[in-house]
Order: sequence, then C-alpha cells, then structure tokens
Amino acid sequence: MRGKGLFLLAVPLLACGTPVRHHQIYCQGEPVPHLFAYTGGELRKPLGQVGLGESFVGHVGRSGNGDQLLIFPLLASDNRVVELWPGGRAAIREEATPFRVCCNQAEFLSWYRSGRDITTPEGARRSPLPFGRISTDPTGYYFFVNIGDNETAVASTQDPSKALYIGLFSGQAIFSRAGAVYLFGQDRSWYRAHGTTRELICHVLSPGHGGLSLVRAVRIPRPGEPVEVGSPFYVADMSPFSEMVILVDARDLPLWDRWVLFDIGTGRSAVLGRARGHALFLADDILAAVARRSPATTAQSPAASNASR
Repeated sequence: MRGKGLFLLAVPLLACGTPVRHHQIYCQGEPVPHLFAYTGGELRKPLGQVGLGESFVGHVGRSGNGDQLLIFPLLASDNRVVELWPGGRAAIREEATPFRVCCNQAEFLSWYRSGRDITTPEGARRSPLPFGRISTDPTGYYFFVNIGDNETAVASTQDPSKALYIGLFSGQAIFSRAGAVYLFGQDRSWYRAHGTTRELICHVLSPGHGGLSLVRAVRIPRPGEPVEVGSPFYVADMSPFSEMVILVDARDLPLWDRWVLFDIGTGRSAVLGRARGHALFLADDILAAVARRSPATTAQSPAASNASR
C-alpha cells in the first residue's frame, strides 16, 4: 500500500521539570510507566562484569517486548552484544547480523547481502538509496528501507524483497506493537527547501490482505522556540506497552538535547527537560537489577547457541 494519509495534529503540553530520579523518568511529578534512562558510565559497569571492561558503549537497545536491555560495544567490527535481564542476569551473545538488533532471519540476511532490491505493491523493482537507511523494529519482524529521497518501503524480514507499504517521506525509525506497525520519519522536501526540521511524521499501519494499510497519520511538531531549526529531532524509543514515544530534540543554543514525551493516541506532548543518557521503555529497571546481582553471571544466551556462525 502507498499513502500520505490524513494527519492528526499534536497538542503540546507544558514542560515537566526534573526528568530522572534513580533511572526512572518523571513527568509532572509522576513516573512515566516503563521509561528509564541510563548514562554511559552506568552502562559500562555491566560490560566490565562480563569481561568487556575495556570496551566503550556504542548502541543501546532493547528486545521487542522490553524484557531485555541490549548493550553493543562501540566498534562496529565487534559483533558481540551484552544482554541484560530483569532478574539481574547478564550474558554475552555473538551477534551474527549486520544490524545491532536481534534479527537472525536467514531470508533477511541473504537479501541484505545480495543486492537488497525490493518490489513495490505496484510491481516496480526498486533499489535502496546508496546512503539510505535500512533498519529493523525491535521485534526483528519488520524493517524499512529508503528507496527514494522522500520514499520509504516497509517489508517483513521473512520476505524482505516484497514491500508491504510505501510511505512518501524519509523513514527514520520503525516499531511494532499490539498488531500495528509505526513508521516514523520526516519530509525531506521541506528540509531541502528550508534546512530545518519542524516536525516528524508517524504512519500507523495495520496488516491485512497481504500488505500493510494506513490507519492513522500523525504529525509530531517540534516543541519550543524556535520550532524550525536544523539540528536533529528524532525518535529515541517507543513503548511496547502503550503508544507513548520518547523523542530527542537536539538544540545548538543552549548546547544540550532535551527529551520530549509524545502520546500517539491523544496527540499530546510534554517537554521533559534535559536529556541525560539513553532513554528506553523497559519492563523493569533492568540495570538496577543487574547491579544488585553481583558478581553478574557470564553466560552464553540461548539464542547464541542456535545462531549460525
């Protein structure tokens, strides 16, 4: 399916104040359910516990349902990932995929390594942009690929050469929960004309009839003044438990990023304050559980024993 969609406009709220207390992120004095933040220093500790004390933190992610915290070393050549669980267990897994997410679909890996062409719902054969993005959702089931400057294809990792949906904007992130797929991005034509990022776009998609159809299209305006600035404005994570999204609004003056909480269901947003570290939606405060369990148990994860080398 292909579409621009009818847009719902977001309604911003007031700033929330001090955002983090003991890893939990707060809004207006109340904890945001399942939303935690960890600094780089805090995330390096479990690396040392599993024997990677010389490594630095690169990408930080989570499992599809938020029950694992994933820490990837900084070097792209290091294919290992440290997996942390709510019970405090830590393990090193050898990650065989080219993406720093849990996706070991053989079909997807074969497609990625052999040209990456994709067929649109209209039957046209397209290739990804040379420097375009290819990214999977945290469940590892769906992914998107930029096939044009303002054109994004969504497909399943089980059948990666067949596009299920085409969004007429530049994709930046993808998530899936409760049977729906959420594709986020921005209008590159506006950025080319004005050099600014004034808003994000979210297409909420529903599977059916061999593809994905557009259910809702939501515009997420950049909060504060000035609204139209050229620095990054992007999605850090989406909750697997609700339609809440944590955004990063990068600013040059003052020189720091700030978190923005956005509810896709209601279109309401709130500025949380200065971004401090990595913000993720998790089932529990996993890093605190790992810290309580000392020394951490270093083990090979079950997925690693089945992964192809």
